[in-house]
Amino acid sequence: MVSKAATYLKVQEENLSKCLLKKTVKYPGQTIEIEHSRVEALSVHHSLLKSVYSRLFEQIVAKVNEGLSVPRRETDQEVR
Repeated sequence: MVSKAATYLKVQEENLSKCLLKKTVKYPGQTIEIEHSRVEALSVHHSLLKSVYSRLFEQIVAKVNEGLSVPRRETDQEVR
């Protein structure tokens, strides 16, 4: 599943798995990776899906609106 998602998102599978399963905490002079709890991992998963679906929906709406738009004629612009 992760490999397919990584392919669709155009990211490396390892990076996607890492962000879904671990969080990175930075302190002065050190960086610590902590595994997400099951609840945190599900929350990250849901947030990612929500973002992907939102962007996909926006692109679909933009394409539909583009297809429905009617080009203005020169005479319509001159009336203003």
